[in-house]
Amino acid sequence: MRILIASGGTGGHLYPALVLARKLKGRGCEVLLALRANETAPRGILPEDIPKAVLEGAPLYRSAPLKNVAGAFSNLKGFMKGFGVVRRFRPDAAVGFGGYASVPILLACALQGVPVLVHEQNAVAGLANRICSVFARRVAVSFDETLRDFPEKGVWVGNLVREEFFREDRPSALKALGLTEGKLTVLIFGGSAGARGINRAAWECAGSLKGLSGRLQFIHQTGNADDTLSLKQRYLDMGFAAAVREYFHEMAPCYSAADIVVSRAGAGTVSELMATQRPALLIPYPSAAGDHQARNAETLSKLGAARILTESQDLGKRMEAALREFVSSPEILKKMKEGYRQISRSLRESPGKMADLAVSLAKP
Repeated sequence: MRILIASGGTGGHLYPALVLARKLKGRGCEVLLALRANETAPRGILPEDIPKAVLEGAPLYRSAPLKNVAGAFSNLKGFMKGFGVVRRFRPDAAVGFGGYASVPILLACALQGVPVLVHEQNAVAGLANRICSVFARRVAVSFDETLRDFPEKGVWVGNLVREEFFREDRPSALKALGLTEGKLTVLIFGGSAGARGINRAAWECAGSLKGLSGRLQFIHQTGNADDTLSLKQRYLDMGFAAAVREYFHEMAPCYSAADIVVSRAGAGTVSELMATQRPALLIPYPSAAGDHQARNAETLSKLGAARILTESQDLGKRMEAALREFVSSPEILKKMKEGYRQISRSLRESPGKMADLAVSLAKP
C-alpha cells in the first residue's frame, strides 16, 4: 500500500507527519513525504530512508488580497508539480498535516481519485486544512472542540507525539545535560525556530533571580546563535547552572529533566506537555493565525496544569514572580501536574489510530 503524506515545513506540522510516516512504514506501507522546503524546519530530523518530494505553494492572505495574485502563480506551479508527483507515485491514500504548500498536492490527489485524510493539530483549524476539508474524506482532530469545525467529517484522534516523550529517565537526562538533582529545573524554549521575546524575558529574569542560583537551574533552547552566546554568558554571570543550545535535537530528555516548562503554546508543545505531564508557563505567540496558540493554551489552563502569560514588556518580571513562587512553594507544581489526571485519553495511542484511519480510507 502506498501512502503520500503532505506537510508544511515547520515543526508543528512536520513532527506528527514523521510520526505517522514511521508508523505506516513499520506496517509495511510504502510512504512518500511531500514537504515544503523551509529554512525554519528543525534541522537533521528528516529520515534518510523515506523518499521525499519538495512542495511549492504560497499562503493566502485574508487581510491583503492583492498579495494573493502573485501567490496564485506559485500555487498553480505547485499544483502542476504535485499532479506529476501523484501520477508517478500512484498513492492509495494521501494524508495532509496542514501548511499552505500541502493544499496544491492534496487537491491533485483528490482530482485523481486518491482518498484524502487531513490531520489538524491545533484547537483552531488552520486555513489550509479548512480548504482541504472540502474534498477530504475525513478530518482527524487533536482537540474535542475542533470537531465543531468539521461536524460531518471530524473524528478525534489526538496529536501524534513521538514515543520517546512517554518514557522518562530524569537522572540520566540531568546527567547528560550537565545538571544536578536538588534544584528546580526550568526548561525554556520558543518552538523549533526559537522566540526572541521569550529569550529577552529569560535574560531579564535571570538577572532578577540571581539570589536563587543555588536553587534554580535552566535548560534553554534559543533558536538562534546570537541569543545562545548571550544567554550562556548571562546564566554564567548570574551563577546559574544552565544547558543552553541553539537547538536540541532530542527534546524528550529535556522534558524528563524539567520541573517546569516555559514555552509558546503550539500544538506540538501542548501535546508534548500532555505526554510528559509537565506543569507549564505558556506564552502564546500573539500573531498566531486565528489566535490558535491562546486556544491551545486554554486547554491546559482549564485543567490547572498551566498558567498563561501574555507577551508584553513586563514578561520577564512576571516570569520571575512565577518562578520565585514555585521555588518557595513546590507543592504548587505538584498540584499543577495532578491536573493532567483529568485527561481520559492517552496520546500514546494516537499514531496507531491515525495509521488505522489512513489505511481504512485507502483505495481497494
